[in-house]
Amino acid sequence: MLEGATFVCAGDGEEALDAVLPLQGMVLGGEVAWTMARAYLLIGYPDEAREHLKQVLASDTLLKARAEVLLLRIAEVEAQ
Repeated sequence: MLEGATFVCAGDGEEALDAVLPLQGMVLGGEVAWTMARAYLLIGYPDEAREHLKQVLASDTLLKARAEVLLLRIAEVEAQ
């Protein structure tokens, strides 16, 4: 998880996905989905990001507010 989050912070979405994809279904909560959503945004796939953010909303009360804000930001950018 830490490696994937580090790649997100560095702006490398593809490496972030490579780091966290194997963790899908193996880690409880929304950390994997949160990291994947941000990685997908970095590489220009907002639809995939939205799907993962919806998973965060359903599975992680600590990340829920951040996921909601990011979903709003995606909608704002797409409306422009």
